[in-house]
Amino acid sequence: MPIYDVLYDERPESRPDVDGIRHVLVRHEQSAVHMADGYARTSGRAGVCLATSGPGATNLITGLATAYHDSSPVVAITGQVPSYMVGSDAFQEADIIGMTTSVTKYAFQPLRAKEIPSAVRAAFQIATSPPSQPVVIEIPRNVQQEEDDLDLSTDHESSEIRPIPKVLGKGASTELAHTVSDENEPRSASLRALEALAGLLPADVIVTADAQLAYNSKEDLGHRTLISSNHFATSGFGFPAALGAKIARPEAHVITIEDRMGFLMTENSLATSLEERIPIAVIVLNDPQGLSSGRWSSTMNRLNSIPDLVKLAESYGVQGIRVKTFSELESAVKESIQSPVTKVIDVSMNL
Repeated sequence: MPIYDVLYDERPESRPDVDGIRHVLVRHEQSAVHMADGYARTSGRAGVCLATSGPGATNLITGLATAYHDSSPVVAITGQVPSYMVGSDAFQEADIIGMTTSVTKYAFQPLRAKEIPSAVRAAFQIATSPPSQPVVIEIPRNVQQEEDDLDLSTDHESSEIRPIPKVLGKGASTELAHTVSDENEPRSASLRALEALAGLLPADVIVTADAQLAYNSKEDLGHRTLISSNHFATSGFGFPAALGAKIARPEAHVITIEDRMGFLMTENSLATSLEERIPIAVIVLNDPQGLSSGRWSSTMNRLNSIPDLVKLAESYGVQGIRVKTFSELESAVKESIQSPVTKVIDVSMNL
């Protein structure tokens, strides 16, 4: 997109005199929006993601719904076919504003270049105003290419924007709450692993998790910050959200706790972690019986051997380790939170 030409010139290394715009290259648009979401929840500021028109933009929808239902301020900027071709079923045309209406707080489609600054200002204001929720800015290609004298000042009155009220989604919890469990209920390997992790994680660690693990945790991991897809229960959320959290808080220890299925949905973010130097610990609880039973369990078991997660991690240039005992898990977790590169810990055990 033409926007990229401008972003390249706004990188921190290109603008040492001012705060530049850090660009993080992802491998899938869903990871981009989850990463922006994790950044927003950790920093309290809006997270931004960028996608091209058509399939690039539609790949954002699951992440936008996740952020919407958990009240997270995300600004998603997408391309669109030239404005004079909208509605003609042009190549890679999709009605993104229509598709995202139910999972965003507001959407903009500037039709002139001079409208872009006000749309961007309004998008950030609306996204971060209570209730915090995603906003989409869809920019047709001809508008991106148009040249004009733009008003780039930031001292505009907030009264110029009047957000449209929408029904609130369930808010996101920032603390890992204690859950009540039946002590007579059999515990899976995943839950025993979570219990073991409670004594290993630093008190100030940021933990991200996919929904199933967040809901099924029977142990109190303490007052550690938890980022999870609370309402939409999105598998694959935890890993890219952890990368966003680490960007927001580079000094913090960040760990994502995943089930195998969720990790494999966004494992290509390992490339982003390596290239962008975003080290986190990825703990994958490989427990075929932990989240399902009966016929569904036997179907899901086929995911538990292919691919080999250690070899997968190494193929991306990061570290991979398989643990089968508590002592191995303890050692791996301690090493991972101090590691300068991401480490994938494949927990294949019954603790």
